[in-house]
Amino acid sequence: MNAIGYTRMPGFRRLYALLAILCVAAPFRARAAGTDRFPLCRELAGGRELPLPTGCGVSLYYQTQDYDLTRLDASIPGVSLADTAGVTIENRTMEANAKLDLWLLPFLNLYALAGYIEGETSVDLGLLAGELDVDYTGIVYGGGGVLAAGTDRFFAALNTTFVLTKLDTSDSSLQSWIIQPQLGTRTPRAAFWAGAMYQQTEESHEGRIALPGFGTVDYDVEFEQKEPWSYLIGTQLTPGKAWAFDFELGFGTRQHVLTGATRRF
Repeated sequence: MNAIGYTRMPGFRRLYALLAILCVAAPFRARAAGTDRFPLCRELAGGRELPLPTGCGVSLYYQTQDYDLTRLDASIPGVSLADTAGVTIENRTMEANAKLDLWLLPFLNLYALAGYIEGETSVDLGLLAGELDVDYTGIVYGGGGVLAAGTDRFFAALNTTFVLTKLDTSDSSLQSWIIQPQLGTRTPRAAFWAGAMYQQTEESHEGRIALPGFGTVDYDVEFEQKEPWSYLIGTQLTPGKAWAFDFELGFGTRQHVLTGATRRF
């Protein structure tokens, strides 16, 4: 985290403190709500052992990828979008997320998530105007679902997530739509998978920045991912039915690292 300048860690600490409270209270709330009835239609599993129906988890996610510039409005004399067609743009983000999930059916898991994000987008305008750096923080929220099927040894899954981010400035926005197809194998205490990630990201910012040689200028920029597809491998360790620990690496045009832990009940 230090390599990309993350210094506002109190936001992450508040999130983990909230999650700890949720993990302690959730089993009692779940029993009171009667979630032991889930998943519905258990007979569809054909007698296979199913995971505990509800989960409360936390994850830490780091990602870096290149962006394409889709719009640039800036009060820089002599600079236009046509002049910046070849600029390089790199985005780096760190997220801490808390997630609640429910196996509604033996093959369908639904979840909601909320978290905290810190990010930096660097736009290298070269000899035209130097580098434009946009730093931001915000609150992440969203949800999704997992379709899963398999045998005692092998499985396939399709994870879909939609995420919105409320950034620290009203003139900025960030949203992502993510699809992850996966194929894997499992043992009684672990699972291993490989797959791909499709990520459609739209990011926009407005503000003012000081550029050498130009003074303070107004800007309005919009980015999207350069390449939507990347690849991933991961593992999950399950020392018992109540706990699961995840680790995942992404590579290709987008790189990511994911670590997480889930308490099931």
